[in-house]
Amino acid sequence: MPLLLVIIASACIINILLLSVSIGDLGNDNKNELVMILKRPGDEYGKSLVIVSLQKDRGNRIQVYDMKNLNPWRVHIADVDGDGIKELSIGVYKEARLDPVMAKRPFLYAWNGKTIYPKWLGSRLSRPFDDYVFCDVNDDSVDELISIELAGDGSKLINVYGWKGFGFEGIAESSLFEDISHIRVTGAKRIRAKVKTDDKWRWIGISLKHDKIEVE
Repeated sequence: MPLLLVIIASACIINILLLSVSIGDLGNDNKNELVMILKRPGDEYGKSLVIVSLQKDRGNRIQVYDMKNLNPWRVHIADVDGDGIKELSIGVYKEARLDPVMAKRPFLYAWNGKTIYPKWLGSRLSRPFDDYVFCDVNDDSVDELISIELAGDGSKLINVYGWKGFGFEGIAESSLFEDISHIRVTGAKRIRAKVKTDDKWRWIGISLKHDKIEVE
């Protein structure tokens, strides 16, 4: 049985649910890691972060981190600064030192194979946001952060951010939609979002050209 199925089956046995998962070369050694956020049934946010090293020659090493104080809900593996070394982004729901209100925040961590450590525990994005992904949408060998954000009038928009060495800086924004329910990476430099316009839902493609968002 594949390892992921074994982990999911084991989690079900001990009454734990898989909230978010990402697979990538987090260790920069041409071998993938499986990163998961686990939660208890009935909870909105996760309790634990699990990193599984998928190395057949060394066995599958497992690290577990207690994150109940961070309320994690999303995890991504991405190279935000283009140095060829992947970072671990964890979407959390908590207060920040310079912004003491409960809100969703995209934290960044590095991993040295033995432990994770903070790279950027930023306050917020430009606006409150529902969800986010990473993708190299402008073919610059850097993964941009693409988010679903809430406008002041209740509508939503797509925002694209790039890493500037001290945090994320906005690159481009889409026009407003009545609602946006999903955003996902569908391939290299490919983003799709489910949007609502004229009271109808549809899937659109999102690309970035000359620092402007184009909708397909």
